[in-house]
Amino acid sequence: MTGFVTGYATITSLNILFLGVQHGCALFKYVGYKLEHLIDENEFHQEEIPISKIYEKIRQRIIISIKLHKRTFEYMDFMNSICAYFFLIALMFEVLIIGMDFFKLQSTADIFQSKRNLLLLIVYIPGSLLVIYLTCRMGQDVLDSSENVLEKARMVPWYLLPPKMQKAAILIMIRSKKPCYLTIGKIFVSSHLFFTSIVRTAMSYATMAHSLR
Repeated sequence: MTGFVTGYATITSLNILFLGVQHGCALFKYVGYKLEHLIDENEFHQEEIPISKIYEKIRQRIIISIKLHKRTFEYMDFMNSICAYFFLIALMFEVLIIGMDFFKLQSTADIFQSKRNLLLLIVYIPGSLLVIYLTCRMGQDVLDSSENVLEKARMVPWYLLPPKMQKAAILIMIRSKKPCYLTIGKIFVSSHLFFTSIVRTAMSYATMAHSLR
């Protein structure tokens, strides 16, 4: 019962954080979209428009993209300050519950002999795993979205611009090379890789505890 209540409360809280994190991912995607449409090569073939005006339009787009990129990182830093310790506490509870549940299953000769064991197998363990996965999935989404900005910046035809304006590309790429990510207690990076390692750890502790009986 404790595992069910804890899992329900954690998932409810994660849903609220999920909306905030997804907003940050959407901002990264919007930055990528702005970079993807930063330079329209067809503009350079319009002879009626002076080249100086074309460069000025592109310069304004670059400024907007850089400011938006900076604000997105600031927003994600704020979200990280909220999520970090909540994720740590939630995962500590869920790993403990998973370890205890696996220990109970391993200690039972026939896991189908009672309704409690069936509930443990069908609800508690998958529910705890779901909570951990959702936490790590949010972090993976942030990583992927921030790295996508770097890919979009690399695809921009900067060679069409004057050297002075090309320096803006360096600013964006340098900032994008440092990936944005969510941390768990400011110690671990929330990602699919961490999800795999934490589940493996929980099962290892359960197996060790069972072998010591």
